[in-house]
Amino acid sequence: GGFQFDSSEQEKYHDPFLEGGLKLSAQPPQSILVMGGGDGLLALKILSKLNSKITLVELDPMIPELANSKWLDRNNKLFESIDLVTMDAFTFLRGSSGEKWDSAFLDFPDPQSADLSKLYSIEFYKMVYKHLNPNGFVVLDYPTHEPLNVISSTLHFAGFNNIVVFGSGNRFVYADLRKVEVPIPSGFRYPIVKLEAFQKEMVNSVFHPKLPSFDEELGAF
Repeated sequence: GGFQFDSSEQEKYHDPFLEGGLKLSAQPPQSILVMGGGDGLLALKILSKLNSKITLVELDPMIPELANSKWLDRNNKLFESIDLVTMDAFTFLRGSSGEKWDSAFLDFPDPQSADLSKLYSIEFYKMVYKHLNPNGFVVLDYPTHEPLNVISSTLHFAGFNNIVVFGSGNRFVYADLRKVEVPIPSGFRYPIVKLEAFQKEMVNSVFHPKLPSFDEELGAF
């Protein structure tokens, strides 16, 4: 019963998701890992901008099947142009011992359950870090109902640097592996905030979860 995407809004979502990451990164990524996003819309946007090798990891095999038959132009042959893996993202990274990518785009639902929360955990982010090349970066859809310092602190203590939040309406987090500070590029067209105050006690872990948070007054996430 939940939306996968809203066709009237999806351009406002996927454009900054990709463009913000590319503007902030050191160089255009040649290999890209997309986790979640089985509707293929982010992968399609990437292929329209870059000649990159894409690995797409999606938990539910029905989502790409629906995308291929209902949502996308079937003549574009998207899923013939990328490596599609139908598997839990956590399990996939744990089993991908030697493979590395230039960037990772994490297109997950908000962490409203224990299973989803693990995809925002320090254990998961450490695996993402391990599978990125030296100039690699990660971009993720920011779960807007959660405190900023949970996600940023978790990324920081997993080893990431240059952590920023950008966008309005839809917000995204960018982080990379570079040791030098990343300047905000001229002409960057999205509101952006650099994050520098990190708290170890706010780190989200599989063993000590900080997500999801429950609003007792509203009785909902």
